[in-house]
Amino acid sequence: MPGLLWDMVGSEVLNEQIPPPFTLADNKIVVTGDVLRLAKLNDDLDNWSPTGKYYQSSAIFPLIKSESLTEVFGFWADYDEEEFEENDGSVGFRISSDNGVTWYGWNGSAWVIGGSFVSREVADANISSLPIDAAREFRVDVRITPSSGGTYTPSVLRVCIFVEMEFDFTEDLERSLAKFCRDKIRVRLRWQESLVGASSATIPDGATIHEPVKVYNLTNDVGRFTNLFSSLVGRVVNFTGPQTGIVLIEYAGQIPVHIETDEDYQIADRMAVIVRTPTVVEATVMRDDGPLIEKMLGGRNLGWGDHTFARVRPQRTWFDCSVVLSCFSTKPKGGKRDSAVMADAIIKALERHRDKWKDRFLSRATGDAFQVLDKTPVTIGDIVGEKVFIRDVTLDVGGYNWLGEAEIKQLVETVVTTVETYDGDK
Repeated sequence: MPGLLWDMVGSEVLNEQIPPPFTLADNKIVVTGDVLRLAKLNDDLDNWSPTGKYYQSSAIFPLIKSESLTEVFGFWADYDEEEFEENDGSVGFRISSDNGVTWYGWNGSAWVIGGSFVSREVADANISSLPIDAAREFRVDVRITPSSGGTYTPSVLRVCIFVEMEFDFTEDLERSLAKFCRDKIRVRLRWQESLVGASSATIPDGATIHEPVKVYNLTNDVGRFTNLFSSLVGRVVNFTGPQTGIVLIEYAGQIPVHIETDEDYQIADRMAVIVRTPTVVEATVMRDDGPLIEKMLGGRNLGWGDHTFARVRPQRTWFDCSVVLSCFSTKPKGGKRDSAVMADAIIKALERHRDKWKDRFLSRATGDAFQVLDKTPVTIGDIVGEKVFIRDVTLDVGGYNWLGEAEIKQLVETVVTTVETYDGDK
């Protein structure tokens, strides 16, 4: 199916509510609204000045990762064309597919590491031969050069990389949410046991243990003033010395997350989060718009000679989804608390995703940001006799899906000539 990486400086594909983290080389370049341009600086290059000049600089676009990407075949950037043609400034590009570790430029015949910045036309014509790293983590380095004398700056309005992707929307939603939970959620968990002369303890719970870890001997230190933690090796917590009495260990736990449709999700974890999607409904009212026409895709060799091409694709369609995260624990002690704190940690993480760029809930397939519209924790299914405690978190999630196949077409320009007649008698 068709796809698009980035779509504006502010980005349509990315979450528009959160400013994207552009990497600006210095104070000579700025992002204002939806425009990337140079800043007019004084002679000391330390402040803006209305009588100053523009100086060459560059900026790196935010990361876009698309695991479902199968092909890259087009590149384009929009400027103020009339103003651009009247001045001698320029804009060049380099591209990375491994999150900026390796930058490819063009040497006149091939993409090479550390090569020169290229024009949008050269990038578009040769994008299909760009080496693609297995990570599929794309960034674009944009260099803006002012006109002679520094009196004019080109303005970059839009940057696009056109790609093909293959993925299932529902599966992507579930696996993206599972990854989000694994990466972003750490739950404050407890383990308590009566020990005799023990210098360490092994925590059997299914959660991966992370520091900080705190150890208290509740028999000798009821107020929990002295932390007896020494070191952590896997699931073994070492104490500062032998302990006799009731020992409490508090730690940050990374909870196993499984998807209901996976065959192995019923493994014997003592606590886990299960992801399931009861409903996925297309908001058909969003499909009233006509197809999108994207011009100038010369990267795909169609054998049509020197013509202008366009890719015609359906509009992206919005889907409303209901997702349930079941947080369960079978710990004989503290299981009910664990299920509650897991649900609470999920809600807090999803609150952060709306406010912080680094905490976004992203699609693994496309790099788009899913929108969590509502979230509700519900206690459901506690089986006290069997010590099974379950807390569900129900989410209303929205996201865009690419539907239908794109078509590459040649654009034909029609010139209409108007013939006027003259009646000599009038």
